[in-house]
Amino acid sequence: MVSGSVTTSEKNAMEINYSRPNQTARFIAVGRVGMIAISLLAVHLDPADPVSNFWIINSILLWYLAYAVVLAVFMWRLTNGRRDLDLVIHAIDLTVAVLLVFFTTGAASPFFVYFFFSLVCATLSWQWRGTLYTAAIVTGVMLVTAVYPENLLRNPEFAMGSFIIRIGYLPVMAGLLAYLSVREHELSQAAALEERLNLCRDLHDGLLQSLAGAALQLETARQLVEKDPLAAQQRLADIQKLMYDEQQGLRSHIRYLKTPSVISPASKEDLTGRLKELAARIERQWGPRVKLDVQLDREPLPGVLSHGAYLICHEAMVNAARHSTASSISAAVISEPQSLRIVVTDNGSGFAFRGRYDQSALTKMNLGPVSLRERVAFLGGTLTIDSDDKGAKIEIVLPIIEKRG
Repeated sequence: MVSGSVTTSEKNAMEINYSRPNQTARFIAVGRVGMIAISLLAVHLDPADPVSNFWIINSILLWYLAYAVVLAVFMWRLTNGRRDLDLVIHAIDLTVAVLLVFFTTGAASPFFVYFFFSLVCATLSWQWRGTLYTAAIVTGVMLVTAVYPENLLRNPEFAMGSFIIRIGYLPVMAGLLAYLSVREHELSQAAALEERLNLCRDLHDGLLQSLAGAALQLETARQLVEKDPLAAQQRLADIQKLMYDEQQGLRSHIRYLKTPSVISPASKEDLTGRLKELAARIERQWGPRVKLDVQLDREPLPGVLSHGAYLICHEAMVNAARHSTASSISAAVISEPQSLRIVVTDNGSGFAFRGRYDQSALTKMNLGPVSLRERVAFLGGTLTIDSDDKGAKIEIVLPIIEKRG
């Protein structure tokens, strides 16, 4: 039964489409169509101003609009990005912008905004390098339009102030866009690192601890094969279920890493049910008596909070059973108006330190389980540990924030 479920689940996982649509190209394509449509409307409402070569400008805009519509439809139907087309499309945008500026009023042309559109497109497509290269090209074009076909710089009617302001806009805008691009890249790198750290904590608190328990059960089952075959079979069945549960959890993490905006790990999990299963599993695997008290006013909790609370309880209880040789473990998970309180106590040998320490002291002195401290900090909670010769008490308070789910 388990193997059949695994096969079905694996098939469903393989059917998920993990390809990422070219959203940037679609966004640019739609923006291009809108910009051209507004320009055509403005030219037809007031053909004498801003253009003197009305029919030339009108023809360029009509052709450009048809091209933009076809390109938008193509990009919308395209499932995989075509990076080889980006440079060609960008060159066409710049060429059209140059023509519109040349056939109107040069540096004072109202179509100057098309150059800013190209700057934004370059930033979205090639980050800061594309921004700076495009800004250099546009600045060169603006200087050429000022001296050709007539040297407008020597014309007494030439608006030098307006020209300087427009030329000055370009490096300022390019600098801002380049900075935003670099900053966005840094934030993306930091987010990716945080995701990797979260995955490491999840694997340590969940999968690795479960594998350690499975290894212990396998040893017990091996010893029971000849003495009590039925008990050995029950142990093997428990191990099989444990492996299946961990496999499902691992698959959930893989899906989340590939599509984080759509799927969150254990987004609607039953925390109470999972904790009851955890308590029973710890009793079977490690031997201590586990007392569980769960008082939740509402379920499901926000997904990240619920998943994090389960892993916190998992590590705290397994550590007590595995490392402190506790014979009795008590875990309480209680929801309060704005927070979730977790208290885990045991009658084991306690931690290597003695006394009561809050999260700041634990971090400063590097005391207590590292992954537990990190997970509590990630969830914005507080941690306090009491440790003595009679056992340990772990108290954790996690804020309930709806947007985390």
